[in-house]
Amino acid sequence: MNFKKQFKIYKKNIKKNLKLYQKTEEVKKFNKELKNILSELETNIHAIEFKKCSFKECLEVHKKGIYIVKDFANKLCKENMKKSCKIHKFIDKLDLTKLTFNDNKKMVILIKKGIY
Repeated sequence: MNFKKQFKIYKKNIKKNLKLYQKTEEVKKFNKELKNILSELETNIHAIEFKKCSFKECLEVHKKGIYIVKDFANKLCKENMKKSCKIHKFIDKLDLTKLTFNDNKKMVILIKKGIY
Protein backbone atom coordinates (compact mmCIF):
# COMPACT_ATOMS: atom_id res chain seq x y z
CA MET A 1 0.00 0.00 0.00
CA ASN A 2 2.74 2.38 0.98
CA PHE A 3 4.66 1.64 -2.22
CA LYS A 4 1.62 2.43 -4.39
CA LYS A 5 1.12 5.78 -2.66
CA GLN A 6 4.77 6.68 -3.06
CA PHE A 7 4.69 5.65 -6.70
CA LYS A 8 1.63 7.86 -7.38
CA ILE A 9 3.34 10.80 -5.70
CA TYR A 10 6.48 10.15 -7.73
CA LYS A 11 4.54 10.07 -11.03
CA LYS A 12 2.70 13.25 -10.08
CA ASN A 13 5.97 15.02 -9.33
CA ILE A 14 7.50 13.91 -12.62
CA LYS A 15 4.51 15.23 -14.57
CA LYS A 16 4.76 18.59 -12.79
CA ASN A 17 8.48 18.81 -13.52
CA LEU A 18 7.98 17.97 -17.19
CA LYS A 19 5.29 20.62 -17.54
CA LEU A 20 7.54 23.19 -15.91
CA TYR A 21 10.44 22.15 -18.12
CA GLN A 22 8.33 22.50 -21.28
CA LYS A 23 7.50 26.08 -20.29
CA THR A 24 11.13 27.20 -19.92
CA GLU A 25 12.66 29.58 -22.43
CA GLU A 26 15.44 27.17 -23.35
CA VAL A 27 13.02 24.50 -24.55
CA LYS A 28 10.96 27.03 -26.52
CA LYS A 29 14.06 28.47 -28.15
CA PHE A 30 15.36 25.00 -28.98
CA ASN A 31 12.05 23.93 -30.57
CA LYS A 32 11.86 27.14 -32.59
CA GLU A 33 15.42 26.74 -33.91
CA LEU A 34 14.77 23.10 -34.72
CA LYS A 35 11.67 23.98 -36.76
CA ASN A 36 13.59 26.67 -38.65
CA ILE A 37 16.44 24.31 -39.47
CA LEU A 38 14.07 21.56 -40.63
CA SER A 39 12.08 23.95 -42.84
CA GLU A 40 15.30 25.30 -44.40
CA LEU A 41 16.50 21.78 -45.04
CA GLU A 42 13.21 20.81 -46.65
CA THR A 43 13.17 23.83 -48.97
CA ASN A 44 16.83 23.31 -49.85
CA ILE A 45 16.22 19.67 -50.79
CA HIS A 46 13.39 20.63 -53.13
CA ALA A 47 15.36 23.53 -54.61
CA ILE A 48 18.27 21.19 -55.33
CA GLU A 49 15.95 18.70 -57.05
CA PHE A 50 14.53 21.42 -59.28
CA LYS A 51 17.96 22.81 -60.08
CA LYS A 52 19.25 19.35 -61.01
CA CYS A 53 16.55 18.92 -63.61
CA SER A 54 17.14 22.54 -64.67
CA PHE A 55 13.52 23.67 -64.66
CA LYS A 56 13.68 24.82 -68.31
CA GLU A 57 14.48 21.33 -69.59
CA CYS A 58 11.76 19.72 -67.46
CA LEU A 59 9.13 22.37 -68.07
CA GLU A 60 6.89 20.05 -70.09
CA VAL A 61 7.00 17.41 -67.35
CA HIS A 62 6.07 20.05 -64.76
CA LYS A 63 3.18 21.26 -66.92
CA LYS A 64 1.81 17.72 -67.28
CA GLY A 65 2.08 17.30 -63.51
CA ILE A 66 0.22 20.56 -62.98
CA TYR A 67 -2.62 19.39 -65.23
CA ILE A 68 -2.87 16.13 -63.32
CA VAL A 69 -2.96 17.97 -59.97
CA LYS A 70 -5.54 20.39 -61.36
CA ASP A 71 -7.87 17.57 -62.42
CA PHE A 72 -7.46 15.77 -59.09
CA ALA A 73 -8.05 18.98 -57.11
CA ASN A 74 -11.14 19.69 -59.21
CA LYS A 75 -12.58 16.25 -58.40
CA LEU A 76 -11.93 16.78 -54.69
CA CYS A 77 -13.38 20.29 -54.88
CA LYS A 78 -16.64 18.82 -56.17
CA GLU A 79 -16.68 16.66 -53.03
CA ASN A 80 -16.64 19.84 -50.88
CA MET A 81 -13.01 19.81 -49.78
CA LYS A 82 -12.12 23.48 -49.39
CA LYS A 83 -8.33 23.25 -49.53
CA SER A 84 -8.47 21.45 -52.85
CA CYS A 85 -10.66 24.26 -54.20
CA LYS A 86 -7.91 26.74 -53.30
CA ILE A 87 -5.39 24.65 -55.21
CA HIS A 88 -7.71 24.43 -58.23
CA LYS A 89 -8.30 28.21 -58.22
CA PHE A 90 -4.56 28.89 -57.88
CA ILE A 91 -3.76 26.68 -60.86
CA ASP A 92 -6.55 28.30 -62.91
CA LYS A 93 -4.99 31.72 -62.29
CA LEU A 94 -1.55 30.53 -63.46
CA ASP A 95 -0.52 31.24 -67.01
CA LEU A 96 1.11 27.95 -67.93
CA THR A 97 2.80 29.46 -70.98
CA LYS A 98 4.78 31.74 -68.67
CA LEU A 99 5.28 29.30 -65.80
CA THR A 100 8.24 30.21 -63.60
CA PHE A 101 10.15 28.35 -60.95
CA ASN A 102 8.68 30.59 -58.23
CA ASP A 103 5.10 29.88 -59.37
CA ASN A 104 5.82 26.17 -59.28
CA LYS A 105 7.40 26.51 -55.84
CA LYS A 106 4.32 28.37 -54.49
CA MET A 107 2.07 25.67 -55.89
CA VAL A 108 4.14 22.90 -54.29
CA ILE A 109 3.92 24.65 -50.91
CA LEU A 110 0.15 25.04 -51.30
CA ILE A 111 -0.20 21.33 -52.16
CA LYS A 112 1.99 20.39 -49.17
CA LYS A 113 -0.40 22.20 -46.85
CA GLY A 114 -2.99 19.74 -47.97
CA ILE A 115 -5.48 18.84 -50.58
CA TYR A 116 -7.97 17.51 -48.05
